[in-house]
Amino acid sequence: MVRHEPQSCSIADLRDCHLFFDTVAKRIWQTWFKQAGYPLAHIEDQLERHMGSGAIPFVLVAFRASAFLGTSTVVPSDNPDSQPYTPSLIHVLVEEGHRRRGTGTALIDQAAERTFSLGHRQLYLTTSPENKTFYQRIGWQSVQDNVGMQRLAILTFLNSQGK
Repeated sequence: MVRHEPQSCSIADLRDCHLFFDTVAKRIWQTWFKQAGYPLAHIEDQLERHMGSGAIPFVLVAFRASAFLGTSTVVPSDNPDSQPYTPSLIHVLVEEGHRRRGTGTALIDQAAERTFSLGHRQLYLTTSPENKTFYQRIGWQSVQDNVGMQRLAILTFLNSQGK
């Protein structure tokens, strides 16, 4: 399923490369939660829970040597508005200088492959209308538009292997 494996880039579960924990927490916080007034400790607590012993949730990190490139997370459900859509891909983030090189697509593909290997037939995500076309270009299908006050889009990626 991997379409654009970045050259000399590794993707691993954050549980297996804990040295990126602080960086992942800070990037997620800065991108989605800081402006809303959440403390960094809130995101650190969430990440710690995601790193528990269960199969889902899980956090992936893309890196080259000791350089952080990006992250993605799979959780049981994204938010109350998308509760029936489970499991959900969230917090897809690639560092500014590493975008448009396949890192984001590789993180998304790895998340989907791992989710499917756990027996799930679909993976969902909730995204802004401006990001919807990126996901559609890499094979995601629209499920619902104009969700919630932010008028988000819900998309799904199907297991093409039928497992």
